[in-house]
Formats: sequence, structure tokens, C-alpha cells
Amino acid sequence: MREELERLRQFAGPPGDFWRDYLAAMCRLTAAEGGEIHVRQGEAAWKMIARQPNHPMPGGLTDAGAQQALAEGLAKLSDPGAVAVDLSVPGSPTAIVAWFRLGGDPLALEQAAEMVGWGRDVPAAFTLRRRLVRAEETVGSFASVLDLLRVMDRRHRYLEAAMALCNEAAARFQCERVSLGWLHHGNVRLQAISHTEKFEKKMAAVLALESVMEEAIDQDEEVVFPEPEDADTIARVHERFAAEQGAGHVVSLPLRRDEEPVAALTLERAASPFDEAELRSLRMLCDQIATRLGELRKHDRWFGARWWNSFRESAAKLVGVEHTGWKLVGLAGAVALAVLIFGGSIYRVEAPFILKSDTLTQVPAAFDGYIRDVHFHVGDEVEAGQRLLDIDQRELLLEESAALAELRRHRSDARRAEAEGDLATMRAALAQADQAQATLEMTRYRLSQTEIGAPFDGVVVEGDLRERIGSPVRQGEVLLKLARLDPMYVEGKVDERNIHMLEKGKSGEIAFASRPDEKFPVVVERIEPLALPEEGGNIFIVRCRIEGEPPSWWRPGMSGLCKVDTERRSYLWMLTRRTVDFLRMKLWW
Repeated sequence: MREELERLRQFAGPPGDFWRDYLAAMCRLTAAEGGEIHVRQGEAAWKMIARQPNHPMPGGLTDAGAQQALAEGLAKLSDPGAVAVDLSVPGSPTAIVAWFRLGGDPLALEQAAEMVGWGRDVPAAFTLRRRLVRAEETVGSFASVLDLLRVMDRRHRYLEAAMALCNEAAARFQCERVSLGWLHHGNVRLQAISHTEKFEKKMAAVLALESVMEEAIDQDEEVVFPEPEDADTIARVHERFAAEQGAGHVVSLPLRRDEEPVAALTLERAASPFDEAELRSLRMLCDQIATRLGELRKHDRWFGARWWNSFRESAAKLVGVEHTGWKLVGLAGAVALAVLIFGGSIYRVEAPFILKSDTLTQVPAAFDGYIRDVHFHVGDEVEAGQRLLDIDQRELLLEESAALAELRRHRSDARRAEAEGDLATMRAALAQADQAQATLEMTRYRLSQTEIGAPFDGVVVEGDLRERIGSPVRQGEVLLKLARLDPMYVEGKVDERNIHMLEKGKSGEIAFASRPDEKFPVVVERIEPLALPEEGGNIFIVRCRIEGEPPSWWRPGMSGLCKVDTERRSYLWMLTRRTVDFLRMKLWW
């Protein structure tokens, strides 16, 4: 039995045969009634790959039993007489569990379980041996491919390199014929045939080879005939070709550039089928030579064809399906640039404005006094003659009484002097009476000015005096400002960099800071000729006439933004004007 296990360790056949023989050997070694071997890739479901005997047995490996075996290595299951053993190879992502139904005798069960442990290393030895063989085959394939690439690198012409490839492949893989075809405008064109310098493109054999290669390129898969048992490719053209040309074994492999098939290599051999190692070497060869052949084919043509091909490739990249996001960004950028250059609108000069009135009256204090009462608020609309505030009259009334008493006294003195015939005293008394009369009239005039009224219909724009009731005022002191509501005008402050674009008669619009959603038309009426300095630069005062009847909520002193139409300009000019002007000033000499 040990010899049989040793033979299995050195087994060189396919894995399916190994697991069948291994399970049969372990069943004989442990005198088991039967067994199963299950595998699992990652988190996939368990899959049975071998069973002894071939018919189903009661029980079997459950997911819980498999997990127990993976955790313990060798697990006695709850099912009487059943054990599960972990056969997984360390470092491999594939989990392997074997299940055996042993005898019911506890002693026999212990001995059988020990024998199962003896054979646990056999799958690992088989797997490691296969890996070693594959590694050796891979190294050999790499060496063979490198040798062939070295031969091709010495060729600097496309057809020479293609012929060298076909000849070398025919020699290394013992093929009767090796052919290379390249995809051109959706059809395969035969480029080279091993050991054949020239061939007619319309020959039946050439056309048949091109059909064979197209079958492989259309599927983007290697096509092998006769087809392997697990093949999922279509090989009808290969089958017909083999029958017509008497080729026993045919394989076609696509050559890819940038993950797209561009050519095909077809090998024909009568002696023996192509094994897996040879197919692996051919795949590696096709992957390595595609770029080299493509570059040689691209540059080994007359300059007109090279230029045309370069143009087509650039156009294909521009309008193709690759890099869609970047192309959309580029297209959007091109459209935006075209709109900026060729699109445009009326350029509008912006300026802050203040609403002003043509008539603004300052109401001063006529004499020194005290504020007694205020009958308005700032912003109130008033009518002509409406009383606005009162000045305290008490001191003036006292002065009036005193002046009236003084007048009466001097008149009485004058009459007495006249009766006595004292003319000099009479004249002096009359002069003093006139003086008292003037004082009385001045006092009464001031009394008439204690009730200050509105000189015209308008709105109070300045002078909140309610907090000053009882406080003194000086003669000539401005107590309030009154403005007419009609007519009003817009006074804008235009930057000197824009003033050259404005002229009388230009139309525009204004929007108030309090109601930015409403726009009102205006027309430039006058531009002050003198610039005024302000923080940030000089400005010009531009007066604009209001078109139409102003709404009732307008008040002098309100502010906002005024935009005056100038002329049509491109969007690019609008965006770059300030920068261009700055550079012109900085770079000017």
C-alpha cells in the first residue's frame, strides 16, 4: 500500500485521474465503504470531483462537516463511521476536503482515521510536483519565445519579420505550415506563409486560410481542431479547412494590440495534436510579437500611406468611443470657446447710483429758540403749508408784552410833552416809540415763524428732530431737508476706465438695492466733464433721466446699480478686457 501512495506522489497524469486513483487507494487503505472528494474556490459552493463507488451513498459531506475538517484537519463527524479530512495545499486559494464512510467498530475507526492521516500529504506532493513541472514548462516557453523574438529583432522590414516568424514557428513546433494574416478594413489579408516566398492572393488555399483566421479573430479566441472536450469555441471553418487541405491538427491564435485582435497566426501539423504546453507557448508568443509586428507594419510603407494612417488613427481617437469623458470635456471646451469668440451681446457699463431730486430745500431756524413740538418723521410726504414743527413761543410772548408796554409808555410820554409844549422831549419820546414799535414788529415776526410749514409738496429726506424736543437751536441752523418727488433723476458714478464708452442719449436700466428684481429704464442726459477722486480711482458723475412715471415708493437718496448699454462685444472681450488693458499698461513702452 505504501508503494501505491508513493506512485500517487509521482503521478504525472491529469488531475481528474489523480483524484480518482487517490480516492480509490485511500478507500482500500482504510477499508472504507466509500468516499467523496469536494473542492471549493473562495466563497463558492462545494463541488464534488471524485466518488468511490460511482453510485451515491447514504449521508455524504455536508457544509458543516467540511468546515469542521478545515478547522480540525481530521474530523470525526456526527454521522456514525464518517470522517472528513482537509487535503488543501498550503498557500492555495482552493479548499479540498475528503469524506470517508468507515466501519462501525470504534477500534477500526481509530485505525482507519490514522491511515487517512498517512495519505494526507499525497495531494500536496502531487500539486507541488505539477507546479514544478508547469514552472519548468513556463521557463522553457519563455526561453523559446525570447529566442524567436531575438531572431525577429534582427529584421527591420515587416515582411521579413513576418516570414521569419512563420519559419521559426514551423521549425520549433514541428508544423508543416505556419501562416500569418493581418486584419485590414474588417477582412483578414494573408501576409506570410512559412517557406513560401510568393503566393497568389486569389489562390483557393490562401482564401481558405484567411477564412480560418477570420473565424479566430471574430471570436477573439484561439480555435483548436480537433476541438477539446471542454471547448466552447466554434471551429466549423477549421474543420472544413482540415478536411480540404488534409491537415490533421490546426490551431489559430489571435494577435492583440490594446486588447483588440489585429491579426491571427495559424499552425498546421499532421503528426500529433497541440498539447497544453505548446498552446501556452504559442499564446505567450502571440502576446509578445503583436506590438513589434504592428510597429513594423505601420512604418514599413511609403510616406503617403504612413501619413494617411496617422491621420486615420488620430481621427479615430477623436471620434471613437474611448475616453468618452475627456472627449466630452474637450467638446464642451471647444463649444464654450466658440461661443466666447463668436458669441456676444451688448456690453453694459455698470455704475452705482443715487436717486436725487431737482429741488431740495433746506429749512433753517429763523432765530434762536427751543424746539417745542415735531409733527413729521423722516420720509413723510407733506403738502405745501403743512405744519412741520413748532418753536417755543413763551419767551417771544414775554418779549412782545414788554415791547408793547414800552411802546405805550413812550407814546404816553410824547403826548404829555406835546401838551406841555416841550417839543424836544416829545421828539425824543416819539423816536423811542418808533424803536419800541420796531422791536414789537420783530418779535411778532418771530412769533409768526414759530410754526414752520412745508414750502411745497414733497418728502422730508433729512432731519429727525423728535429726539431734540426741548433742545435749543441757533439762528440759521438747518433743521430739516425737503425734496420734491417730481422730477427726480439718477446720478451714477462711472469709473474713468468706462467713461469713454458713454455718451448722451445712451439707454440703460437701474435696479434698486431694496428691490433688485425690478428694473427701470433710464437715458443718459449729461456727463460731468470733471473727474472726481475716490478711493480706488477717479469717477465721473453721469446724470440719467428716468423714462416713464416713477413709482410711489421712490424716495430721493435711494441707491442701487445702473447699467448703461454701449455696443455689441464678444464674450471673450468682456472676460479679458480688464486683463488685456492691465497688460497693455504694464508692457507698454
